[in-house]
Amino acid sequence: MSANDVRVGMSAAFKGTAAGLGTEFYRGAQAYYDEINARGGVHGRTITVVGLDDNYEPLPCVRNTIQLLEKEHVFFLSNYVGTPTLTRALPVIKRYADQQVLLVGNCTGAQPQREAPYVEHVFNIRASYRQEMMALVDRFWDQGARKFGVFYQVD
Repeated sequence: MSANDVRVGMSAAFKGTAAGLGTEFYRGAQAYYDEINARGGVHGRTITVVGLDDNYEPLPCVRNTIQLLEKEHVFFLSNYVGTPTLTRALPVIKRYADQQVLLVGNCTGAQPQREAPYVEHVFNIRASYRQEMMALVDRFWDQGARKFGVFYQVD
């Protein structure tokens, strides 16, 4: 953060097979930040997104997180996309706890970001996968379903 802007760091897939996830998440966030900036920003500072491509791969996400914190000097991290990337970035974020790093609004329902030792560094907006599944089962149960099958991605 500087006198003129608030820098938000984002690591997501902007190329490759998962590019749609990262690109659209970025565009949605940027549209909202543009609206805030048009109204004068946050206490006179504009919001700037520093988005780095991780191709939905864990190691590039780790490198991006370090770069965002050490070289880009972002105020906070936001809009990380995917369980395999986020779960590898969490230990890095915890390592920077003395800088009060916060990760906000991720596109994953992964459980590790909701439990110790990482929960104090993450502000979740999305429901967890457990919460989503419980809501689905409750709804299906209320509709009379008594047998369930689950398809899931192991990554």
